[in-house]
Amino acid sequence: MAGEATCKLTPSPEDPECTLKAKVGDAVTLDIVDVSGSVLFESAKYNGQSLPGTPGKQITFTVVTGPKRLEAVYLFSDPVNGQAELHEVCPAHPFLLDILAADKAVGYTICTTGV
Repeated sequence: MAGEATCKLTPSPEDPECTLKAKVGDAVTLDIVDVSGSVLFESAKYNGQSLPGTPGKQITFTVVTGPKRLEAVYLFSDPVNGQAELHEVCPAHPFLLDILAADKAVGYTICTTGV
């Protein structure tokens, strides 16, 4: 039970190929925290599979051997100045990435680390 509470994703700005890193088999939930206006996941796909729960504030997926793409389309209440932050749902609720209205559709590469 304690293992489920730990954060699973690690941003990897030093790696041009990988936006985020995680272990294979980790179940990850991402959360949108509004900064300016309201932002939702309009749709999301991981490894080519549509993720349930959209439109909504959170998506969940299980990490598979990578690198694999997480594709997100965001819905902004303020399509010009809307802004939010992408966080992982875990006790530390760490900031992962900025979400900006200029980037309505984005792709993140999630690479896998050792087991």
